[in-house]
Amino acid sequence: TRTLLSACALLVGLLRAESFGPAPPSRISIDVETNEAVDVMHGVGPASSSKVRGDGGGERQRAGLCAVAASHAARQQASIVTTAPLRRSLLDVFGNETGAAPTTHIADALYARACHGLPPPCTPRGCVSPSLVTRVWRDADSVYCRRFAGADGGLAASKLSMLPLLRTITSKLTPMLSSPTAPRIALFSGHDTVVAPLLAALSALSAAPGACRWPPYASHVAFEVWHPRHAFKAARNRTANNFVRIVFNGFPITQYVDGCDDEFCPFPSFM
Repeated sequence: TRTLLSACALLVGLLRAESFGPAPPSRISIDVETNEAVDVMHGVGPASSSKVRGDGGGERQRAGLCAVAASHAARQQASIVTTAPLRRSLLDVFGNETGAAPTTHIADALYARACHGLPPPCTPRGCVSPSLVTRVWRDADSVYCRRFAGADGGLAASKLSMLPLLRTITSKLTPMLSSPTAPRIALFSGHDTVVAPLLAALSALSAAPGACRWPPYASHVAFEVWHPRHAFKAARNRTANNFVRIVFNGFPITQYVDGCDDEFCPFPSFM
């Protein structure tokens, strides 16, 4: 539901829906994949799911269809441990309530309060200090970086897991080169746990400056198809005369993708 509402909100702003009046010129179809077994957004590796036990409780981990990706991810996850000083600081405020909870779970709650202009939480033991909030957020960034781009299996898992999504994306880009009726825009709406491994699979999560962190709210990755303005129509149909540009949160990252060394990557090199 969250990702569906995010997609709708983006389209309303992008298409300036308020200018349509009471009757929009046409309907936009939105496809929702409810079967996690064939979902390409989270890939074929391990992913969080609220349907694992069907009890409507919190999210749990599902293995995914690719056992090798799951193995790589588990090996990376086992290497990620919260530092003892940070764990002690959290225990001083929350006691054993935090237990062995990952710092990403704690950071998530702190982000929500900060975005709503609320102060950090307090307990009978004391309040979470601004400095502790910063330490938790920095540790959560480090966890995301290692989880999806780490050398102990994270990067390998991301590349395997995101292959179906990348194939789907390229299948949307290719028809734009030759078919005048091909959709000019395709929108996929997912979570931070889609954005981060997708960037990692493109080799951009660890290479692009400042990218190896927890993707901020409203993060987005755009794949653009470009061709020279002066090119004849017949020339545009040849992949060699077209380019792919990838943008993350407004900043080009194409040059960090394997096989590309410029902001505008020749279509054959990108493929």
